[in-house]
Amino acid sequence: MQHQFFRVNLTLLIRGSLLRPKDTIEKWLKQQLEVNKTMNMVNLIIQENVSRRMKEYTGLMTPYSKTRQYYCTFHVQEFHNNNAAEVESLIHSALTSKYENVSFAIQTLNLSIKYIEPKSCLEEDISSIYGRYIWPETFPQVITLMGCRKPSSNRAYRLCKLDIFTDTTSWADPEMTNCDKLVTISDISNITVTPGNAGEVVDIIQDLVDAQLSNNSQLSSSELRSVVEKLREVVHLSIIKPEVGLEIVNIVANILLSETDVTPVADIVLDLTDQLGNSVEFQGETTNIKAPSLALSMINVDPDEFSGLTFGVSLSSTMIPEIFVNKSFVSQPLAETNATISLPSDLKNYFPPGVSNRNRVQFHFYGTPDLFQDLNLTNERESNWTLNSYVVSASINNSKVINLKERIVVTLKHQTPKKPEDKVQCMFWDFQKYGGLGGWNRSGCETLSISSHQTSCLCNHLTHFGVLL
Repeated sequence: MQHQFFRVNLTLLIRGSLLRPKDTIEKWLKQQLEVNKTMNMVNLIIQENVSRRMKEYTGLMTPYSKTRQYYCTFHVQEFHNNNAAEVESLIHSALTSKYENVSFAIQTLNLSIKYIEPKSCLEEDISSIYGRYIWPETFPQVITLMGCRKPSSNRAYRLCKLDIFTDTTSWADPEMTNCDKLVTISDISNITVTPGNAGEVVDIIQDLVDAQLSNNSQLSSSELRSVVEKLREVVHLSIIKPEVGLEIVNIVANILLSETDVTPVADIVLDLTDQLGNSVEFQGETTNIKAPSLALSMINVDPDEFSGLTFGVSLSSTMIPEIFVNKSFVSQPLAETNATISLPSDLKNYFPPGVSNRNRVQFHFYGTPDLFQDLNLTNERESNWTLNSYVVSASINNSKVINLKERIVVTLKHQTPKKPEDKVQCMFWDFQKYGGLGGWNRSGCETLSISSHQTSCLCNHLTHFGVLL
């Protein structure tokens, strides 16, 4: 039987000294509402009104009493489906009776009660590393139990959660800790990707990678290759929703920040992030996808209105990049950024013909050097050159941009300040170098200006750029 629900907003005045006032309020609310076991309080939020906090003092300036005000919001779940008006009256009566003892007093100042009719959570078919589970339609605030696929004697749990902010329901994440995993990373290659199951496949991969990296500091080379090849398959076959794109970027970021050696699959990772930017379907002109030390920005442009684009990124101690986009050509670096790349209006000549809103410019930011390891630097005339900046890239969907008349401007902050005797060189990541292994190449890039903390470059093509010291 479906229960009844009421939303309650309450302002309480607390007089007295309490060590844990919120715990006391919660205990009092439960005592008032749950005494007859016909109602239950759920989703409680308590906030103190700090601006109204008052202190009264005696003439000796010692604390005599403290009066504090608290806002409370919660749901009341009524089990017996009594008349709604009668239930509201019971709640009102329970919460307006003043409570007082020798140490503190509780008084209700404002009270509003609203009857709500949240919908059930609909049946949901989910496949994960624990197998396939069809969660049945479930009433609000009810926990559904299902037998584990393995071992069948254990149970999985899932709550149809009533949201305190919107009064709507949605499924909480299933609790699967009692169930055994049925899929491992080695099974990823056997998963079939279709245009319609991208989200499901990415969910499975994320669960597997998270589980593996929680127990180990790295993925093995075979595990890594299975993961990135399957993700590349997903982005090439599917139209990607932004939330799925975020999952993919988080998977890549977690691998890059682990101790996994990604050098053998760097070309695959760079290809899948580039294709991801082309495949994401979003509303509006711009969308950003960010994860620790990794960011993508996609901009749909109209060639007739294109007058340049400038993209900037700053990276703070939180490791989550902050993105800045200016829809014009800005030759100077954006303030407080670690990387800025400015595209001239001449770029509109490279947009492929077709529907204007499918002309897309994308920018990428890489806050780790792992994907750009040039193993041959120490064996060539560029010996002792090292990457001394983050890497930033720009591209246009379905277009190779070379030999620009108006060159792009790339400004990159040094990770290690340049000393007077140091040499600095702007370079791009050449995917074809060393037989496809990839390496740094200076062709088409000119070092424009240098300070101890940053370098600006002029380049006549679009790709991935870095500053080497």
